[in-house]
Amino acid sequence: MPDLVIGLTGGAGSGKSEASLFLAELGAYVVDADQVSREVISRPEVQNEIKEVFPQVFENGVLNRQILRDLIFSSREDREKLNQILHPRIFDKMVERIGERKDRICVLTAPLLIETGLHHTVDEIWVIDVSPEIQIKRLMERDKISKEKAEAMIKSQMSGEERRAYADQIIHNNGTLGEFKLSLEKKWQAFLSRALS
Repeated sequence: MPDLVIGLTGGAGSGKSEASLFLAELGAYVVDADQVSREVISRPEVQNEIKEVFPQVFENGVLNRQILRDLIFSSREDREKLNQILHPRIFDKMVERIGERKDRICVLTAPLLIETGLHHTVDEIWVIDVSPEIQIKRLMERDKISKEKAEAMIKSQMSGEERRAYADQIIHNNGTLGEFKLSLEKKWQAFLSRALS
């Protein structure tokens, strides 16, 4: 079990993946909820449960992740149904991954860190904050989606204001990747100083 765990979160398109990669370069052991989610959703028993609730997201017996994604971002009820299937398994797997390690510091990256209660398992909460305008632009470019779909994705998540209320540290990501990395490195070095003092 690591001595200290940072919970890293932010909305869709905020830069969590870039932050995780960079923190790993700086020496952090990173557990990524999106990666764990992909592993969980690939399990046959999980796919069977999804098929019972959402048969329309399967084509010739194969899960179409894009259809599933569109469905959950357009319906709060469907999103909650899927969350009931996935979140307990993702939560348990992430806690298990952290528990297996003996690293000094671990970074747990999760878009729904607060909503799923994972924030109770960490020592500090880092929130990546980005303006809605830039968030929409990045999502449209990254996922090749319309402005309406990007707005629906953002609306389906906790607001930036709500997320910031939980933050021990806020990293702004409205500028360049270089500026973002510089901010992250400063936060990381300051965290190490606190952790080692």
